[in-house]
Amino acid sequence: MAAKKKRELLSVSEVIKEYCKIGGLAYHSIGDFCDPSDGFCDLCPNSGNPESFRNDGHIIDYVRKAVLEKLKRDGYKIARGFDPKTGKEVE
Repeated sequence: MAAKKKRELLSVSEVIKEYCKIGGLAYHSIGDFCDPSDGFCDLCPNSGNPESFRNDGHIIDYVRKAVLEKLKRDGYKIARGFDPKTGKEVE
């Protein structure tokens, strides 16, 4: 098995921006804009404005489901503390 290539560490703002871009990828690819999905990085016009920020969680659920399916497909056991059917953290 080949060693993993060490990656450069990202800053907090870079991580937030990348997570927002992943949400944007799903949101814009789905193309159904009836579900509000404002992000929280500086790329989103409503970021930092609590009065106009709107996100119903649809894209978050979509991405969570995709990650869950990929983990299962790659043969990973869903980590303890997470529901294996929904991927949500078990409290």
